[in-house]
Amino acid sequence: MRLKTKHFKAGKDDGYYAFLHPARFSMIPFGPPKKWWKLVPTNRDEDGNCIDMPLDSYGCLNLVAPKVLLWMLDRTIPKLLKHFLAENANVAYKPRKKIERMEEGEVTSLMDFWWQECDALLSAQEAIQTYTAILHVVWTCDASGINMNRLLTKYRWISVAGDEAKRVAVVTMFFNSVVDENCKRAINQKPPYTFAEQEVVLKRVLERNGLKTDPPLLGAKADATPAGGLGGSGQSNNWVPKSRSASNFNPVNKKKPERKFAEFDGLRTCYQFNTPRGNECKNRRAGAGCVDPGGVKKYAHVCNKFLADKAAFCLQRHPRRDHR
Repeated sequence: MRLKTKHFKAGKDDGYYAFLHPARFSMIPFGPPKKWWKLVPTNRDEDGNCIDMPLDSYGCLNLVAPKVLLWMLDRTIPKLLKHFLAENANVAYKPRKKIERMEEGEVTSLMDFWWQECDALLSAQEAIQTYTAILHVVWTCDASGINMNRLLTKYRWISVAGDEAKRVAVVTMFFNSVVDENCKRAINQKPPYTFAEQEVVLKRVLERNGLKTDPPLLGAKADATPAGGLGGSGQSNNWVPKSRSASNFNPVNKKKPERKFAEFDGLRTCYQFNTPRGNECKNRRAGAGCVDPGGVKKYAHVCNKFLADKAAFCLQRHPRRDHR
């Protein structure tokens, strides 16, 4: 059974609520995108460059810079994962940096926002969720964000890498590659990458980072073994040679590096105080920190941002989001 052909009368539509045309509430086309995508505009210039989007309904109000919202109105403008970090929502109020680059044999200078790079998997996940929400508002027919979330869930958010820094690097490279390619396709009026095409990109990124390209099995633990494993055999580090029995084979025990947590005056830092959204701590305040609902554990309200150049945590009296 096919969908019925609909006929619409001419009418007004202001895009808010005073005048909404019935055509606005139609479903997206059910046919293959390659058949109709050429009808999708590349930008929203005809609708007006309005960034008054209902982002509060999607739980991402004030989580992205206004400049990025304007970019989202044009499908040909490249975007990066860092642009959707909650930490960069107020980037316009931060100092800017000067960039010099070579163009046609001459050095040119330009000023850019001081974007903070993604350094945590939780931040990367929230950034992609924010991108997906905005994309749904502005370009409802584009399922790129939905496909990214489904694909990264299939690969357990790159659990094969084990190390969080490498997981973040792979997710960032994957997101940037897909969005960049979709921008090029928009210029040529081609539909964005499908789920299967995105998976090809992800596998290529995994291979480039020396990781296994197969999705992990359900319930499997994170495995940081590079592609090829031991000597290119594809075995994991827990593999026992057949020539030795498990009873007499004692591999060398390698200690995992001890994870360091930010502490201030002997107290762990408050996680809710340092969320990407800012201070969301609901605990009872106690001095310069808080105490859990049970009244047992105390936490310090200081920034837990790790400073690689100093090999130490910030520990200043501001939320991580406000770190400068």
